[in-house]
Parts: sequence; structure tokens; C-alpha cells
Amino acid sequence: MTKFLFHGIWCVVVLILCACVTALAVVKMGDFTNPTLVHQDSVTPAPPFLKIKKLGVRKRIISPEKQLFYCTIDKSCMELHFSNTSLHCRELLSHLTGCLQTETAERAMFFRGTGGLLNYKDYSLSVYNCCFSINTPDAELEMGKGMAEGGMKVLSLSLLKN
Repeated sequence: MTKFLFHGIWCVVVLILCACVTALAVVKMGDFTNPTLVHQDSVTPAPPFLKIKKLGVRKRIISPEKQLFYCTIDKSCMELHFSNTSLHCRELLSHLTGCLQTETAERAMFFRGTGGLLNYKDYSLSVYNCCFSINTPDAELEMGKGMAEGGMKVLSLSLLKN
């Protein structure tokens, strides 16, 4: 009789323990499947919420006043990132060519880059592996005079919002 009681109590304790573990697993399972907790590594950024690739598209970024700045782009990949505090959108660009001109048209800077990044958060354009030349209007008439050429790893431009 005591053996029967001992096994009965033991089985009831095991069943109660299983029920508690199951209830705890159901309650805590939401923490394991929460996508914001998966990417808590501060070094690795979260993947984009939306990614749009545009291939074979030529795009122009033109300033509204007197066309002082323009840029053509062969292909782009737009990424939209959501976080708990903000929305972030950027566009990865490839094969950029463009021109910057002063208001009085005294000088023009032509640039060409293999890649770039257009950041919509701070309205900046970064051109990577950039080659450029700065010309004066009479540079075509006088070979080598009034012309400067160079290159840089990153050309950063600020595109101000109206």
C-alpha cells in the first residue's frame, strides 16, 4: 500500500512539474520568436525591412536652381530600415557620373565613381573611388591651363533639402 501511495504521489509531482514547464515555455516562447531580439549584436546591423533593386535604370539627381548639380546613375539598390526609434532609408548606387558648377559658372567639377551611397536621413551623397577634374570655361581653349585633375577614395556631398 505504501508503495502504491509513493508511486501515485511521485506521478502527481511529475505531472505538475511538466505542466509548469509547459506553461513557462508557452509564456516565454514569445521572447524567442521576437525578431527584434534576434539582432541585438551591436556590430551587425539589422537586415533591411524592404530592399528594391533597380537594374539598367539611369537616374538623374538635379538641383532645381539653374541645374548647378547633376548626377547620372546606372543601377541602384534602395534599402528601407525600421528600428524602434526611427525610419532610415538609403540607396546604394553604382557607376556614378556627374558635375558640380558654381553659381557664376566660373568653374565646373566633373566626377566619376564606381559606387556610391545616397543617404535620405541626412541628405548626403558619397561617391566611392572618385576621379574628378576641375575646369574653367576657357580650359578647352588652353590645353592644360585652368584644369586640375585628381582622385579620392570618398567624395562626400551634402544635398540640402528645400
